[in-house]
Amino acid sequence: MKHHTLLPALTALCMVLALPAMADWSYNSEAGTISDGNWTLKVNRQNDGTYSLGVSNSERAYVAGSGMLDLYNVEAETGIALSYAFNNALSGCMELTEVVLPDTITTIGLSAFQNCSNLVSATLPVNLARIQADGFRNCTALETVTPFLPETITYLGENCFNGTLSLRSPLVVRSTKLTSLPKNCFSNSRSLPSVDLSGSAVVTLPEGTFYNNYALTEVILPENLATIGNNCFRSCTSLTNMVPFLPDTVRSIGESSFYGTTNLVGDLKLNCPDLKSVSKTAFLNNVRLTSVDMSGSGITRLYNQVFQNGRGITNVVLSPVLRSIGNGVFQDCSSLESVTPFLPKNLTSIGEKAFDSCSALGGELELVCEEMTSISKQAFVGVNLTKVTLPVSALTIGDSCFSGIEPGAEVFFLGAAPARLGANVFNTGATANPCIIYACRIMDQDGWANYTTALTDSDRARESYPGPGTFGVLVNNSYRHWLMSWNSPAASGPFIISIF
Repeated sequence: MKHHTLLPALTALCMVLALPAMADWSYNSEAGTISDGNWTLKVNRQNDGTYSLGVSNSERAYVAGSGMLDLYNVEAETGIALSYAFNNALSGCMELTEVVLPDTITTIGLSAFQNCSNLVSATLPVNLARIQADGFRNCTALETVTPFLPETITYLGENCFNGTLSLRSPLVVRSTKLTSLPKNCFSNSRSLPSVDLSGSAVVTLPEGTFYNNYALTEVILPENLATIGNNCFRSCTSLTNMVPFLPDTVRSIGESSFYGTTNLVGDLKLNCPDLKSVSKTAFLNNVRLTSVDMSGSGITRLYNQVFQNGRGITNVVLSPVLRSIGNGVFQDCSSLESVTPFLPKNLTSIGEKAFDSCSALGGELELVCEEMTSISKQAFVGVNLTKVTLPVSALTIGDSCFSGIEPGAEVFFLGAAPARLGANVFNTGATANPCIIYACRIMDQDGWANYTTALTDSDRARESYPGPGTFGVLVNNSYRHWLMSWNSPAASGPFIISIF
């Protein structure tokens, strides 16, 4: 059998000859098009004498062509300077695989390359100033953008790179004129490896900026960053390093901004004087955080579930001006051993399950907060408390609030009987060794009428009966605790109570 060794070579030659001949760009003024023998594109003269790629907002530039579109030499070969890639210029062009834009272009218009799903690489003009909304949105095959981004950038529109699933170019922003990244601009850029904003003037990272970027491992933040929007880094599951973490200039941290950044390691420092609150679920499921320091902040409120499921957090330093802890803020922080102070004297409320299942946390809890109004249900479930001092202020205590308190623990009420005492509040789980509740003698004993029963001879005969200071038995959903009177220095705080 003879082998036709020339056949593959001839086949390849025929394929090459079949490709459209590449030629210099030419301009057809009558048709309003430019062509290089492969690509034919519509252009339109602008008032300043330059030309736009595309005719209007409703008409694309594309007429014909496929593969690589290299516009770099258009001006030299036609005398036409392209300054603007018009809105929708090549949107949805499935034939486009690579694009090189000339340095004369300063603006990429609205949706200019949106949905070009076969576009693999883009070379941007070195003098580019603006990329409008949706400029490269859903370019799902786009792997490289060069440069990414030019230092001349002054504006980026919403969703401009949203959905660029294959983008592997490190994002470096050095522009001193770009103060804000837009909403969702890099969300779902799931191959983006790193972000460096250190040389930029960016002060705002709005909603969803880097949302759902699975491959992102490192972020270097700008030194004057003020705002981190909702869902900004949400679900960046590979993010391990953020420098700094976080700048002292931060004033606002949005909802779920770091939700699910499960590999973000280290100590979180929120020593931001102008930071007044942390929004709900901001650091939910950050299981590798080791500590949180808010000592230098102006935080007065922690909203719901801020640090929930922070299983690696061992110590927390709270803001000295903190007034409200929301629902589930430290819930399931099972390694949490230390909270300083435990708790600030300015607190007015503690939400449901705020410290639920903080099983490593225990000791003495002194709530000498003069304005405290409520401790919600299950707030300290599973916390191994040996002593609880409750404030002078009128207080509502929710169901199972201190359930799981240590058997034999002592509870001191500095003020009046609570406005509401829920079920199982001081359930030790050991009915033979209940808590002892101490109430001030100066308090109206009748105020406990709803929570007590008269002592009986059998009560006094019990081995655990504390002694003659006992004036009743607290009945809390069938759990009985001794209720004793004692001498308090005063019915106001703050002060530390010691056992007489």
